[in-house]
Amino acid sequence: MTGADNPFGESRISFRLASSRLVWVTDFSYSETYASLLDGWPREDLNEQIIEQALTYAAAHMVSPAPVYMIPPAKSPVPQDVLAAYERSLQGTQRLYSRPPASTLSPIRCIAHLESEPMSDLFDGSCLKVVWFEQPFFKAPLVAMLAASLRDIPWEKNAVDFIN
Repeated sequence: MTGADNPFGESRISFRLASSRLVWVTDFSYSETYASLLDGWPREDLNEQIIEQALTYAAAHMVSPAPVYMIPPAKSPVPQDVLAAYERSLQGTQRLYSRPPASTLSPIRCIAHLESEPMSDLFDGSCLKVVWFEQPFFKAPLVAMLAASLRDIPWEKNAVDFIN
């Protein structure tokens, strides 16, 4: 979305939430969800560790002290061929992690810092950091992916107002 609806013209990505609130993206990053998994299989404890690391990163490294909201991640069951390969890998060995693979998170971890008009007239704006896990989106326009993924954020319940 650009033009009169966007206070920054074309210099920032903006879109409307389902609540009709206009938000704009001031920071966005992504990485492979399992980039640190060099050997082995996704496990529930690893999934929880990846989620915690994403929340910690968003809290510490994004633009402002805005609160962090996480869109609950969808977890996919591990495909049967992966479970079969896991079983084959254990034959005749003692492995440290002998638990079967758990569900998997979506392959792309995303973090965005969003801003909007203030919720109270006493402030200059409102902001929120969002963490979510996404399917590969590289062939679609970035604004389309962001708008579709983030449209249902409960802004008024999670964002905070700020003064410049």
